[in-house]
Amino acid sequence: MVRQQIWQIRNVLLAYQARFNTLPPDLETLARTTFTEPVTGKTIPFIEGIKFNKAGRVVDSLGYTYKYDPVRGTVASTAPCCNAW
Repeated sequence: MVRQQIWQIRNVLLAYQARFNTLPPDLETLARTTFTEPVTGKTIPFIEGIKFNKAGRVVDSLGYTYKYDPVRGTVASTAPCCNAW
C-alpha cells in the first residue's frame, strides 16, 4: 500500500509541475491543490485519499511522514520498512 501511495504522489507531482511549471513547496500544498474540471466545472483535488497527521503533515498508510525534496521532486516514505523505495 505504501509503495502504491508513493507512486501516486510521484505521478501527481509530475502533473502539478506540468500545470504550474514548478513543483509544490511541500506535500501539504500538493494535497490541498484543486483544479476545475473543464467539462463539468466541478472542483477536483489534484490527489485524492491523502491522510494528514495531527500536525497537518501528509502521512502514508502506516502513519509515517514522507521525505520530499521540492527542488528535485523526489518523495519517499520515512517508514523503516519502506524508505528505500
